Amino acid sequence: GAKALAGWREPVTQAMYDAAVKRAMEQGRPVPRNLQPDPGKTGVFEQQRAYVGPVTFLGDTRQWGTTSVLEKILKQDSVAPFIVTKVAREFVNQDPDPAYVKRLAETFRKTKYDVKTLMRDVFTSPEFLSPPSYRALVKSPTELMIHTTKALGLGQQPQLTRGLAVAGNGMGQALFDPPEVGGWPSNASWISSNNVLERVNFAQATLTALPTIPAFGKAYVTHLDGVVSPATAQLLNSSPDDATRWLILLASPEFQLK
Repeated sequence: GAKALAGWREPVTQAMYDAAVKRAMEQGRPVPRNLQPDPGKTGVFEQQRAYVGPVTFLGDTRQWGTTSVLEKILKQDSVAPFIVTKVAREFVNQDPDPAYVKRLAETFRKTKYDVKTLMRDVFTSPEFLSPPSYRALVKSPTELMIHTTKALGLGQQPQLTRGLAVAGNGMGQALFDPPEVGGWPSNASWISSNNVLERVNFAQATLTALPTIPAFGKAYVTHLDGVVSPATAQLLNSSPDDATRWLILLASPEFQLK
């Protein structure tokens, strides 16, 4: 399979190109002539690097190309259930019912793997809305950081983006640098004594950096559906100010779940 896909490389983004130019200038050397940005591309195929001989892939020996490899993969009966299971574990619960997976997989394959249709089927399914799926998953650090900034109404700020990248490292998710090709772990793997402390520290640091604290109002209804444990409710009710209420909400067990 790897030989059949030889020739593809990661595109050079404008940011990567600018960084390379800056580095070359700082080191007093010329910018490599063959280095150019690839705007708008998700991948670059270089024919001179491709393998043109026969390859045995999934029991079939012949000359392969990218399209034929993908077509061969998608013809396998296990592909649709595999993808559906991945999606269900990300958005529904960690142990999706086999009958649920089979139902979604059948439609997914009939629609020629249309992801939009799959996501619509997931989000409108009774299983997605069922009590066992409510707060059944743990937010990844990236999800937690995005939800925190949205809850506080921070919007898009370059300085904030840099801060999120640093905070993600502390919580175990270095953006764009997964520990393996399969990506990061999921769900309960994100929770440890150290990671929980880092999550609380992130909430505190974000609030401390704000020039003004937004009004708390009914934030626990907006962001937690008004469904909180007695312990969280007691802490919110006894808090002296909005800054403390926000910290309790953002650091609460309920806010760590999705």
